Amino acid sequence: MPESNQDHIRALVIGVGGRIGLAIVRELGEAGIHVIAASRGRDALGFSSRYVAKKYLIPPGVDDLVPFVSEVIRSDAVTHVFAVWEADIIRLNDHRHEFQGVEMMFPDHSQLSKVLDKRLLNQEASKFGLRVPPMYDPHEVLSHPNRFESGQFPIIVKANDVNEDPLRLQRSGIQIQKCEYYYDIDALRARIERMLNAGVVPMVQAYCPGEGVGHTVLMHDGEAVVRCAHKRLHEWPPSGGISALCESLDPDEEGEAFEKTVGFLKSLDWEGVAMLEYRRNPHDGELYLIEVNGRFWGSLPLAYHSGVRFVSDSVQCKQRGTVTRKKCIPGIRCLSFVHEAKYLWEILRKTRSNAGPAPESGSPLWQAVGFLTYPLRPGNHYFVFNIMDPIPFINDTRNALRDALKLKK
Repeated sequence: MPESNQDHIRALVIGVGGRIGLAIVRELGEAGIHVIAASRGRDALGFSSRYVAKKYLIPPGVDDLVPFVSEVIRSDAVTHVFAVWEADIIRLNDHRHEFQGVEMMFPDHSQLSKVLDKRLLNQEASKFGLRVPPMYDPHEVLSHPNRFESGQFPIIVKANDVNEDPLRLQRSGIQIQKCEYYYDIDALRARIERMLNAGVVPMVQAYCPGEGVGHTVLMHDGEAVVRCAHKRLHEWPPSGGISALCESLDPDEEGEAFEKTVGFLKSLDWEGVAMLEYRRNPHDGELYLIEVNGRFWGSLPLAYHSGVRFVSDSVQCKQRGTVTRKKCIPGIRCLSFVHEAKYLWEILRKTRSNAGPAPESGSPLWQAVGFLTYPLRPGNHYFVFNIMDPIPFINDTRNALRDALKLKK
């Protein structure tokens, strides 16, 4: 978008602690938009970006977020509000009517609720014709343990509601990872029973092997106006998590699979950005839906480096009601230095835990060589490092080293 059209836009970005918030800040700043950053931590990556005009620490109390946002909107003449995490989005949606005249750059409650309940989402996806990993009733796992054979493991346990369930478990002294893997029926039953006793019905799902694939879309008036796809070459943790190294794919070459992604979002009457995360089964090549992110996602920098602008085009859709259709350039790679280093360390250790099984991979030595020679290859980029905005990378590396030293102690 021409910079002259951005003079009046003042964007508040809530949650700039990690690479998603940083990517939003950078894209807005490069588009000539006045960026105000907010985070709960003083060492937030986005705070050190050259594109931030003003920064705020968010008060620690849950009930303080809405008054804080209202005051920043008033004092800084904010026109657009971005929020990175679902918990903040939900809190702001509860008071959305109080922000009249301000563009809220995230889905409202009616939209977001369609993708937050993972069990219901999988049911809707299955009805539409998308493949989903088999699910198990947690009560049946407890009452009929003999139905499970060793070949069915590992089995995954997740929070069904990623916002409310972890809070309920925490109140009972239970911590849960985003995705936990269990290799025998006794450990699985013990985990399920403890969660049920805390008032949480977990999502119990078959493990789906294969590479991670993401279909990312900006939907506007029922059409996919910006399209991108990528595959995860490495993830952290290695069994499945966030991208450590990923590569863009041509959405058109994804063929019917990408059209199904768009069709499913249409069936949800989706407006705005979304990422559908899949696993490509190595046996039949079919995609299995893992989850839907109804917000900006972790591999957003890859989309930027492959030529599409989900953030600034979202603003343009709000401003003009239209945007030029575009898709990403395939073959572009993007690496998270810190998470790739963790991935390599885990592969070298070849451990197995409830963080999941390590995937089949090439020689650790050759992967280490690839990591060291990555900067020499044309078309390779980074999630955090940017020669025009270097301080966030320096801070990210420093924080990672500090955390590693704490673990050793």
